[in-house]
Amino acid sequence: ITSHSGVPWTPRSDYLSHLQTCDVVVSTALHEFFGVAMLEGVWAGCFPLCPNRLSYPEIYPSECLYNTNNQLTKQLRQMCKHPGLAKKKWDRVIDKIDLEKYSWSN
Repeated sequence: ITSHSGVPWTPRSDYLSHLQTCDVVVSTALHEFFGVAMLEGVWAGCFPLCPNRLSYPEIYPSECLYNTNNQLTKQLRQMCKHPGLAKKKWDRVIDKIDLEKYSWSN
């Protein structure tokens, strides 16, 4: 884990605090068993953008999935051009993602 300050291996609390300042969490994974970091980002309030493969379609609604790098780039550009868009999208999908199912209490 590298924080925004560039210091590797930051404490977990710093990592989670940093996530709470972000708007979007992105995965470009080609090989992933589950995607814990993506769930951590969503839990922190980030809108997830995931490839439409691996375990992601089982966890995230279609609004969070992309099929091509061009689709990912287009979505990221839109979010950069329109501050607040990621938060609006997160508000629309958060009820479709069962975070409790993946919490440590389960």
